[in-house]
Amino acid sequence: MKNRRTLTDARNAIASRPRKWRKPVPCPICGGKDIGVHTFGKGLDRITLQIVQYWNITCLECWCHAIVITKHTDRKEAIRVWNYLATDYPKAKENAK
Repeated sequence: MKNRRTLTDARNAIASRPRKWRKPVPCPICGGKDIGVHTFGKGLDRITLQIVQYWNITCLECWCHAIVITKHTDRKEAIRVWNYLATDYPKAKENAK
């Protein structure tokens, strides 16, 4: 009989291939690839009463910037939010059909 892995074995196993780190997408205005991600501060969400992190995403070529709000202090999450907003994901998904 073959050695089958169970669901509990899969949960306890260490990932052999962790999630790939994504770099920021280019600026949607000028197309520049030099994007800076810096913490802007912390604040309180008035609706959910949770502490949120503000991030300043800046294109260092044309100096346009955006403020991104995340629930965690993780830089990767801020980059994921920027990639989602900068590529206008719903339209890109419709065009891929």
